[in-house]
Amino acid sequence: MNSQHTNVRWIILWMDDSGDEDHNILATADSAGEASETIQIILGCITWTPEDADEIGGDQTEPSYKALVRETFKGDILAGLLGLQSVGISFRCDKGTLRVVREW
Repeated sequence: MNSQHTNVRWIILWMDDSGDEDHNILATADSAGEASETIQIILGCITWTPEDADEIGGDQTEPSYKALVRETFKGDILAGLLGLQSVGISFRCDKGTLRVVREW
């Protein structure tokens, strides 16, 4: 077992803008790969529109997972997840916010 992964886990929280707490999701993952898969499932049908876009849902809108990997993790989500500090990241999507924290 790689010591880098011992006693490490990721906490993944989706906070939906609907106000309905039943739409929020709290998940944990014991590896960066599992965290990536969980994030991809959560963001599966959620879109992301840049702040400076003309309109939400317009030409600049794209799948949130793709935007997260590019914007937050510079194209490598596994390395990004492994490099997360305890403060984690927050990623604002069109319908809510994804928060990911690496717990030691």
